[in-house]
Amino acid sequence: MNLKQRIALFATAAILVVMLLFPPFRAKASGVTVSAGYKFILLQKDLNYFEVETSLLFLQFIIITAVGVLLFFAFKTNLGLQLDQEVFRRITAEANRAEDEAEIAKLKKVILMFENGVDPEITRADISADSEKMNQ
Repeated sequence: MNLKQRIALFATAAILVVMLLFPPFRAKASGVTVSAGYKFILLQKDLNYFEVETSLLFLQFIIITAVGVLLFFAFKTNLGLQLDQEVFRRITAEANRAEDEAEIAKLKKVILMFENGVDPEITRADISADSEKMNQ
């Protein structure tokens, strides 16, 4: 689980807790029922006139949970997608032109990082900077 997934998970959990602490209420008087808004659950003293709108709370709970699950999977870094063909051809061509095993190993590292969701341009620049430092 990466950082974005953790944030999505904890944000969803926090929203659900707040929803349970501040549920929607409705007021009943003389056979008439009207929405009474959202109130803190522990401060409702007169429950003869106010009751929790459980159907609305349940609907909100389902929607927030569904959005949280969608965000969790949307933020997954490796969705099993293949390398972009152009990127793959470019890195393969560089690997074929490379003369030493160290450069080939670095290019393979770029391919693995790309597959794991790391930006290959940043990674490639970092690897090039590292190889320049080693050559000095």
